[in-house]
Amino acid sequence: MGINRVLPALFCLLIPILAAPSTIKEVSYNATYDDLPQSLGIEPISVYDKLKYQGFNVITPGPQSQPVIVTPSQPNVLAADLAAQLTTGGGALFTSNYTGSTVKYFDLESFAIACVIQTNTPIPAPSACRVQVTGVNAATGVTFVQDIDYNPGLTPPAHYLTVNFPVSFRGVNSVTLTILEATTLPTTTAIGLDNVVYRAYVSS
Repeated sequence: MGINRVLPALFCLLIPILAAPSTIKEVSYNATYDDLPQSLGIEPISVYDKLKYQGFNVITPGPQSQPVIVTPSQPNVLAADLAAQLTTGGGALFTSNYTGSTVKYFDLESFAIACVIQTNTPIPAPSACRVQVTGVNAATGVTFVQDIDYNPGLTPPAHYLTVNFPVSFRGVNSVTLTILEATTLPTTTAIGLDNVVYRAYVSS
């Protein structure tokens, strides 16, 4: 076989390899954090269910807190206070944009949120607050904002508020939570977060 015949044959074999596109798989998550080790204190969280967290810690409120504020799923929740948020330069966030990530973007559908007063006791006291949620579109870099007003009510136990997000929070690669107002000072208020529901688009 001459070289003029060999080269076209090799080229035909290489075409499927060179042209094969990466595939995107859609994966749904409900992040409850309950499979993480229970924490009597506060433990930092990094990557969980394909997203990276900054400014959040894992905390196990314990059964003694349930008569005061009921967590959506037990035993764990995430907590973000001012000290944790300072590590991000403002606001606590979760993102698909980190080294080694296989998630191109994600659709934030809902999460459960509460605010509590930071104390040295194991039982958190719920607090009214306003939290700003900012999503960044992965394709355009455009930001979308939704403000959440949390009111625990006057009669215990308080409950987490489930927030459903509009279509503008689809296709994001970062979501940031920032306390704007609180019954006490924002510096003494922590965000509680649980049951984060989203759809991730994973490349393979």
